[in-house]
Amino acid sequence: MDARTTAIHQLELQVGVLKAEREKYQTLLSPLRRNLLPPEILGEIFTFSVSNSRPFSWNHQLNTLCLVCKSWRAAALIHPALWATVGWYYIDSPQNFDVGKVKAWLSRSGKVKKTLHVMGRHEADDNSLCPLSPHDLSGKLFLDGPPLDTLSLACTHAECLEAIFDEVRFGPAKKPSCNAIHSLTLGMERASAESFGRVCGILHRIPTVRTLSLALPQFHGYFTYHGELPGPLPFGNLSGLTLVCDWSVSLVLDILENCTNLETLILETEGCAREYAPAFPRDKPILVLPRLRTLQLKEVVLSSKDTDILRYLRLPSLHTLDIIFYTLDRDEPHDYNLPNIGSDIISLVTGGANRATSLQHLRLESLAITSQGLNFILSALPTLTQLTLDKLQSDSRLFRHAHTFGTKLLPGLKTLRIHEASELFTFKYFDVYAFLSRRKHGVTAQESLDYLEEAELTISKANSTAPWKDGLDYRYYHASEIAKEATGKSAHKDVAGRDPSDFLLRVLGRRRRSSCHLSARDARTNKRITSLSTTTMMDQDRLSHLFTGNVTLNPLELVFVKHEIEARSTTIHQLELQLGVLKAEREIHQLELQLGILKAEREMYQRLLSPLRRNLLPLEILGEIFSISVSTSTSLSWDRQLNTLCRVCRAWRDAALAMPALWAHVEEIYVDVPKKLHIARVREWLKRSGSVKKTLHINGLHARRNPTTCPLSLQHALPDLLMDGPPLDKLSLTCAYAECIEIIIQQMKLKAAKGRLCDSIRSVHLGMSRTKRDMSFGAIWAILDLIPTIHAFSLELSPYHFDWEVPRNLSQSNLTSLTIACDWPILLLLDILRNCAGIESLTLDHQKTPRRGLPVNPQLEVLLPKLKTLQMRRLVALASSDTTIFRHLRLPSLHTLDIIFVPGPGTALDPDMTGVRQHIVALVSGGPNRATNLQRLRFESVTISPQGLHLILYSLPMLAHLTLDNIRSKSLFFRVACGFPPAKLLPRLRSLRILNPSELVKFDYNDVCAFLAHRKYAATEESPDLLEEVRDGREGYEGQHCPDFFLIDYTHRIRLQFEVSSKMAGPGKSAGPYNSYAKASATLSSPASEKRVLNGRMSGNHLKGLVSSQHPGFNSERNPTSRVLSAGALMSRNILRHRSIPLEQLFRVQGEVAGGKQLDAFLVHGG
Repeated sequence: MDARTTAIHQLELQVGVLKAEREKYQTLLSPLRRNLLPPEILGEIFTFSVSNSRPFSWNHQLNTLCLVCKSWRAAALIHPALWATVGWYYIDSPQNFDVGKVKAWLSRSGKVKKTLHVMGRHEADDNSLCPLSPHDLSGKLFLDGPPLDTLSLACTHAECLEAIFDEVRFGPAKKPSCNAIHSLTLGMERASAESFGRVCGILHRIPTVRTLSLALPQFHGYFTYHGELPGPLPFGNLSGLTLVCDWSVSLVLDILENCTNLETLILETEGCAREYAPAFPRDKPILVLPRLRTLQLKEVVLSSKDTDILRYLRLPSLHTLDIIFYTLDRDEPHDYNLPNIGSDIISLVTGGANRATSLQHLRLESLAITSQGLNFILSALPTLTQLTLDKLQSDSRLFRHAHTFGTKLLPGLKTLRIHEASELFTFKYFDVYAFLSRRKHGVTAQESLDYLEEAELTISKANSTAPWKDGLDYRYYHASEIAKEATGKSAHKDVAGRDPSDFLLRVLGRRRRSSCHLSARDARTNKRITSLSTTTMMDQDRLSHLFTGNVTLNPLELVFVKHEIEARSTTIHQLELQLGVLKAEREIHQLELQLGILKAEREMYQRLLSPLRRNLLPLEILGEIFSISVSTSTSLSWDRQLNTLCRVCRAWRDAALAMPALWAHVEEIYVDVPKKLHIARVREWLKRSGSVKKTLHINGLHARRNPTTCPLSLQHALPDLLMDGPPLDKLSLTCAYAECIEIIIQQMKLKAAKGRLCDSIRSVHLGMSRTKRDMSFGAIWAILDLIPTIHAFSLELSPYHFDWEVPRNLSQSNLTSLTIACDWPILLLLDILRNCAGIESLTLDHQKTPRRGLPVNPQLEVLLPKLKTLQMRRLVALASSDTTIFRHLRLPSLHTLDIIFVPGPGTALDPDMTGVRQHIVALVSGGPNRATNLQRLRFESVTISPQGLHLILYSLPMLAHLTLDNIRSKSLFFRVACGFPPAKLLPRLRSLRILNPSELVKFDYNDVCAFLAHRKYAATEESPDLLEEVRDGREGYEGQHCPDFFLIDYTHRIRLQFEVSSKMAGPGKSAGPYNSYAKASATLSSPASEKRVLNGRMSGNHLKGLVSSQHPGFNSERNPTSRVLSAGALMSRNILRHRSIPLEQLFRVQGEVAGGKQLDAFLVHGG
């Protein structure tokens, strides 16, 4: 007995040693060690990784990747796209910006469009030098650096940005790198009206800029204004404009007056209400933006009057209106019907010339509104084809009672998206189902057609209060029921009578048995183990460099590792056979130990055979992987991600260098001391991007030890970079003080006098948060003169001072996109917009603070004929006057209105949002140049009563797309809407999105379902239901029962697509109202990358019987279509419940349906 036990123990020890050795060798056979992954694919992985990581800059992430090993670094270096971005280079002193490094970085991007983001941060002292050295930025980077496609410049003072571009203006007679800039972002924290105008004048010297983003100072904090903005602003060439500011509507309109060619306009207020004065509309003309197709209002304060700007815009080409409301710390509106917001939106589309008559898409995010208020908006937007309600804070009465309206709600709706409707307002998705069902099945020969093709609902599971949810997995029940209703299919068995889950298990079982088959062989255990142990000791010394690093295996090493794995596998098999014999003799332990050793050794060798270690992935594919990785990363900046990828190994670096697009971004360059901005490095980086559009973001950081020194203003190489550096498409300069930006612009002027400046820049962002003296807004705006190619201008201005003025002669010849982030009064914004008649996109960022108050003539109107997109960002709910700018804007081409409030708890003072509704109505109705073509409306983070929401939507019958994002409103709006004819409430609605409804209210999604069903049932030929998409953005929600026709899965995002086409009736059959060919498909996608697709085809008569189980003709036993579709629905539920099912299991169910038509149902699971 003792001898046997000792023998077992010895064998187990030997097996353990062999397994450990084998595992060690198998680690060398990993795909990365064998270079099985081509550098191109590795580069794409790097790009994807770096772009998704935000906590760190692109540069840092890329550097980290390049430090892993030589192969990774090589893969990154051959992927130029990784090196095309220098993202948010924060500078707090001129010494901290290494231009040489930036040039070297961008030079690796080859022809990829390059992006440079530079932000200067001033020190605490207002008199500190600008960290953005114009000499480094303009002289070395902009003039002598790689061509940039995107440039972002931000600094505390507008003078800093002005100094940079002044340096470029008077630089040497070379082709500036910023001449190719297409996107320009300018940010400033402190500025005056004169400096703002001078900064915007950069666009004169960069005619290629088409997209401009402006982050402007707070109107009452760091903006010096003396009555008007300098004009005209050079915004005529802009097609996209983002304004991040809280400036008054008047100033915004003054800016937009210069943006006649705008196609996209984003107005973001960052939750700060715009300044409102009762006298404002008296002397402000209506602004017509004829080409504006997309208008987004972001961070709109629910209780403010920021949407008033819609009243003074005429947007005849407006296609999309997106309004995102501010949800943080916002005041509650007095009236949750939000009549002001609704009226402002409706003003875009109602009455007069230049109205937004083709508004197709409306998105409202975080809108807290009543069903009446929402109905008021939607009813006034009959042209809507897409409605998105994201985070809607309302109930579902609008959908529940939509069938009782006198006119059809959103008759042209094709897409309805409802994302994360708030539960505080009892939003019931069943009401949405009922609404859609009634729309589809209420179609008769006398009624309008139902155009709904897609309904997308996102529902949160975590906050469900269903009393029976523990007894029923509601998510899958919902999915199966919707699948049955949508495709007419029962959910239990396939055509062969087999349970799909059992079939899957049988297939998996057969695979496991076949993979575990082993052949028996004779073993000479002791001798073989000794030989392997001796060999292992020799091999470990020989391959020690492979086990301790990421070195790629050569062919000889690859063959040797495979041999070692095979030898240990053979010995392991022999020991396993002996263990089977020794089990009866109680000698199993020693054999198991030997078996474990051999398995470990085999695994160690197998790791050396990984695809990456064998270079199986081409460098091109690896570079594409890097691009996707870098572009989607959120933890690191683009530059850091790309550097990190290049440091992985040589192959990865080669893959990155071969991908020019990787090197077109220089983002998040923080400069805290002078000379820190290494222009040469920026040039080198962007040079690698080749012809790819380049982006440069520089941020100057003022150091506390020397706050008077601006880290950007002393960067003399920055104008040089813009003058003769790589052509930039986007430029962003951010600094703490507006004076810093102004100094940079002045430096750029000096450079521009000696040569052409930044003719490639299309987008400029200037950011500043404070100002040390009276800011010259015109000086900031002058950047548009320096860079006439700028089309997108973004200003982040410092807080407003009461003595600031906006020059009248702001240049804006090419500006099409304007973004102003500030708290300036509406009057100043209108002064700015008056010079931006060609803009197509306007973003007014209120910066989470109410706008400062200045008297505004009620008759004052600003015409933006080309403005298509208006976005109000970060509006404060208390400051309902922030939307007053709508009353002064004339936007005949407005297509998209986006109003974003600052999210915040509490109860609105005006739950109906009367002021906002009135402002929206003023924007779309009454007088000429109104936004009659408003198609898209988006509310975000708005607290509104169902009545207020109804009133707003009722006043927007032309809406085609409605988005309610994170709105705090009960679902009563949809419930009540079921009582109205669809032709009255949003008759042209094509898309409805309810995203992330607030959890503070009880939101019943059944009300939304009922509303959608009502639209379907009530549809007629004269008033068809155009709804194509319904989307809900809630995650992890278990709600109440909702029919399976919509395939609503309360854990995942759902898209419903309905496609109905006319079909001639067969011989001997009457052409009844349902005698058509219909196709319904539902696609589910979840954060876990699970996809289930259930497609079904059937005749219209069968679809009618299968949609409602209450139909007299419904009989699943005699209807082969219903049996087949039910089997597919059951498979969907089984796959949802059994998450362990492998990928790409395909079921094809075929059956014959009535009329001799063939039905194919496919169920694909990719979990």
